[in-house]
Amino acid sequence: MDFIRRLVSIAAVAGIAGAACAYPADAAEAPPAFKISAIIGLSGPLAVIGADMRRGVEIALEERDSKLNGIPIEITWDDSEGKPQVTVQKASQRIAQGTSMIFGEIGSPPTIALSTLTEQREVPLLVTFAADNALTAPGRLHWTFRTGKNVSSTVLSTAGLSAQLHVTKVFGITPDYDAARDSWNVFKTYAGQHNIAIVGEEFHPTPNRDFSILIDKAIRSGADGLFITSQGNDAVTLLKQGAEVGLKDKMKLFGGGVVDEVIMRAVGAAGVGVGSTIRYHWSEDFPANKAFVERYRKKFGENPSANAGDSYDGMRWWLRVVENTHSWDKKDWIAAMAGNVIQDSVEGRKEMGACDHQARQIALAGIGIENTAADLPKYAMKVTAVMQPGEIYKPCP
Repeated sequence: MDFIRRLVSIAAVAGIAGAACAYPADAAEAPPAFKISAIIGLSGPLAVIGADMRRGVEIALEERDSKLNGIPIEITWDDSEGKPQVTVQKASQRIAQGTSMIFGEIGSPPTIALSTLTEQREVPLLVTFAADNALTAPGRLHWTFRTGKNVSSTVLSTAGLSAQLHVTKVFGITPDYDAARDSWNVFKTYAGQHNIAIVGEEFHPTPNRDFSILIDKAIRSGADGLFITSQGNDAVTLLKQGAEVGLKDKMKLFGGGVVDEVIMRAVGAAGVGVGSTIRYHWSEDFPANKAFVERYRKKFGENPSANAGDSYDGMRWWLRVVENTHSWDKKDWIAAMAGNVIQDSVEGRKEMGACDHQARQIALAGIGIENTAADLPKYAMKVTAVMQPGEIYKPCP
């Protein structure tokens, strides 16, 4: 964290001169455009996630003709490469240019660095993917809002999968960064309360191109379940290399966000039977979701992924709140979003916690399947469980 703070301080100083030329953050008059600065990993191990997040945001803007209270919405896309230093540098540049808000990041380390900067510079930050609990610790951040899930809600959903899969001895493979370690630690606490033995754990760098040693350790541990928090390209690599040694025949595989529709297309049969939390699913039976899926299919020729759905829903919600303030003062937007309730999200009712800026919402879990229907992808996800907000989130006082 000291490293991240140094990055933020350097970037903030570098942006001061440019900030003087930008239009005032609290301007009473409408600016020439509502500027959205999207800063996410469009290359690197999480690029597949970033690409779909971009698609979801594009749909959210197109459905309102890229306008907000009569002015055009301008969005820029900067590739952070998933690196905190690059994220902070590019965000500082966009803030100096007078951005109205920032959308990002994917990984938790760059998102935490980004949130530190936006708090200093008083610029709204919309987060739809990064799950680190610290982002929405009560009272910690004023300018950051997360419309996606956090670690705690994700792991509680994952824990339910362990019961469905009847595992009793679990080995963990986890990326070596704080949010992933937190997920694993939360699961270990759950396991201790439910007579599930933890028989081993391994942590890996990301990106990681060789999981063979870790997979061998998991098999030798005698575990009947493998808990995975690797995501994106790392998840693809792990599952494919696991398939080469028949890993699924030796133990049940499950984890938080380890597979979704995009990953299933990439790994095919290697993902069938793998249990995972699902951030969002195109099959959810809500009017707003049906409309979104129809628009998405028309534009991209396929069903939206979990990451596309999450980013669409978060941006749609945020822009609606800003629009309803009829104000160009960023402080008014922040005040309106805290505690806001959206009844017609793609996943039904969501409530933004006023105490922590974390959205309370349903959580999904499911398994990878092989489809037989002609109009569906051959490999996809099937929702098997839905948890209600009251089961996974603490209410604000």
